[in-house]
Amino acid sequence: MRRISHLGLVALLLAPLAACGDSGGSTTTDTVGADTATATDTVTSDTMVAQDTTVADTMVAQDTAVADDTMVAQDTAVADDTMVAQDTAVADDTTVTQDTTASDTTETDTSGTCQDDDLAGTEAAPADLATVLAGDPTFHICPDVHDVFSFSANAGDVVKINLIIDVADHTADTTPGVDDVDMYLYAGSIADENELSGGVAATAAAVEQIVFTVETAGTFILVVEDYGGSSVDYGLTFDVATGCAHDADCTGGAICYAGIDDANYTLAQECRAYTVPACGQSTAEDSPSSHSDGTAVAFGSVATDGAFTGGICGDDVDVFAFDLAAADTLTGTVSASLTGNALLLALFVDPDGAFVGDPIVLDADSGVGELGVTFVGRPGSYHLYLDYFPDGSETGDVAYTITASVAAACKLDADCTGGNVCGAFTATGPIAMCVPEAADPCGSDADNSQTHATALTSGTPVTSEVVCDTGNDWYKLTVGATSDITATVTWSTSDDLDLYFLGADGTPYGAGWYGDGTETVLGANLPAGTYFFLVDQYTTDGSGTAGVAYSITATATPSAAACTADSACYVGGGIAGDDPGFALACNTTTGACEAPVAADFGSVAPGGTCFSDAGMTNAGQCALGGFCLAATCTTECTAQADCDASFGSSGAAYCQAGSVFGVSFDFCIPSCDSPTATSHLWGDAECASLGFASCDGATHQCLEP
Repeated sequence: MRRISHLGLVALLLAPLAACGDSGGSTTTDTVGADTATATDTVTSDTMVAQDTTVADTMVAQDTAVADDTMVAQDTAVADDTMVAQDTAVADDTTVTQDTTASDTTETDTSGTCQDDDLAGTEAAPADLATVLAGDPTFHICPDVHDVFSFSANAGDVVKINLIIDVADHTADTTPGVDDVDMYLYAGSIADENELSGGVAATAAAVEQIVFTVETAGTFILVVEDYGGSSVDYGLTFDVATGCAHDADCTGGAICYAGIDDANYTLAQECRAYTVPACGQSTAEDSPSSHSDGTAVAFGSVATDGAFTGGICGDDVDVFAFDLAAADTLTGTVSASLTGNALLLALFVDPDGAFVGDPIVLDADSGVGELGVTFVGRPGSYHLYLDYFPDGSETGDVAYTITASVAAACKLDADCTGGNVCGAFTATGPIAMCVPEAADPCGSDADNSQTHATALTSGTPVTSEVVCDTGNDWYKLTVGATSDITATVTWSTSDDLDLYFLGADGTPYGAGWYGDGTETVLGANLPAGTYFFLVDQYTTDGSGTAGVAYSITATATPSAAACTADSACYVGGGIAGDDPGFALACNTTTGACEAPVAADFGSVAPGGTCFSDAGMTNAGQCALGGFCLAATCTTECTAQADCDASFGSSGAAYCQAGSVFGVSFDFCIPSCDSPTATSHLWGDAECASLGFASCDGATHQCLEP
């Protein structure tokens, strides 16, 4: 099996690309017999030409002029020919910019600097891509010349095209005007409106790549062109696979494979034939053999105390199943000891067969990856796929370990049962789930949960506290009337401490992340109730085990005046623009600032209002596996039909193109009206909050900036 390095797409190159081949012999000059004003051109002993010499004629562009000359691009000249773009010429010859005479396959311009081949088609007559590539050709591109190919594909097909430029260093960028080549993909015909949003590969990379899933069956046109006047050899690879979500989508005994396409170095989800390998079968998950969703082993059936160690080789795929209820959270790790350029890829797939989050990629530098499927909105069977990409032998096994636990969602300890508490958090903000009560690993108190939170007295510091990365310290402050609240943590070391602020119902209100020796959180016009503060040491590797000494002070003062507008209702971290926080809503009846949405987990349908802002999210409110985007629940998509189904009607949202690791991770954006949302959900402000320019009132889509 062909293998490539993970150092980018460089390893697509199997060997140095061959020089451009010609079927004709090469000479220095081309002699054309005396041309008369007749319908015929006589060519004497013509082979490959580098220059054209005319006799008793007038030169136009790069050709021998004959009677009734005009100009076109790229042709092969034979007797009695009329010129067409890049092909056969007949009577009343038109002059060419790069022409080949009867026995030539290479065309030459008058400058003698670029020899283009005759392997590709033209915009008027594209060449069949599969037929051309059957000869394993090397192409040559010249300035202002388009190589054009066509192919057919069915709905659901996954098309993968790689353009490999023949340069010495494929890790370096190409140079415009020298060796930079791009490609563009069109549906049906070459027109701006037919250009596919996922079909543009126009970078400075030496290997350009297009990977897209076909929505509507048809014919597609691939255009390869120089950039900035470049002239260079290049190669193409082309592959079409049948896309799938489950084994049931495949036929003939094929499985729905999810993992690395190591021929194209992309993430794949496609039907493939599968034979149980002779390697990687020595552990419990491979009985009989877990290689797809149809044969996946239940993680709980092979794990001991939430941990499992298995083995995998290059020809193997290991798949585990997790049954999750609505609002469940799955957390854990995947770890392996890897060397060289080896990779271990971990992917989560939801019950509908869609990827959940970004791929987890382990390599020699990062041998541990965090698992996380938070606040499930679509209950059912989730699958974790492992695929190994070895650096060397395909049959050599590597050991890996998975730890995983599933917990119910919560805001308060009272939401949990069986003695569990609401107490798991991550570096990106509180993700609250029910976990067993655990002893505080640092300090002398037992303030590691809401139930055991230390009560604060307004304005009175609590000193000599200690926190470490493997434990969190909880505090609470009770106010009896609408108040302005400020809490501050200070410490004297170079360690990084964070301070989280939670509402009286457990909703995360924001955090202080970016302070140096001091973190502050605050809120104005907050209603009566008990508020929580959480102190955490932040590290990226879990090394904070020694404990950091700190002090904390929380102060509540009666609000000077009732709020009158939402703009007065910010709550969160004290460093504006950096620390995460929320824009609360002003209750003009009570004069207090409150959470704008108080929804249960999984209760808000796509298009409904959710509570999010500046990096902190009351995650789990959105149903159907959705997430909160600019205060609106939405979902991921792979096609427009997904948005129509999620939002309950056509035109309510559109699928915004995007990709990660070569695979679509697009999402549905609600349709908009400009300047304000009237018949649809969004207007200019919502579009702008996502980095778009504004709303286009004609298309009802957010405009690119």
